[in-house]
Amino acid sequence: MFQTYDAEQYKTVSKIYAYLMVGDQFNSTMKDHVRAYFAQYAYAKLPQTENLRMSNYTAGYLVGQYLPEVVDLNGKSGDALKSLNKVNIEAMIDAGVHKGR
Repeated sequence: MFQTYDAEQYKTVSKIYAYLMVGDQFNSTMKDHVRAYFAQYAYAKLPQTENLRMSNYTAGYLVGQYLPEVVDLNGKSGDALKSLNKVNIEAMIDAGVHKGR
């Protein structure tokens, strides 16, 4: 599951979910591999579809929460990833659900 980079970043949400479910059973080599996998992405505003952006932001938030030592392609980790992606998620909710009101 963690062997390749996915062009479709929504797959990162599935992979972080899998890690949260069974990651405690991974050996140290696999945990290193998982951290390297999640470090391949930039969890930030990107020119993507809404689905991919929301998946990217959700994955970035969860990586920041559960793998705080992982540094993304923009040099962000831990609290910075959580904070930035929370703002991005809330902005999308505001625009889509609340229509900016």
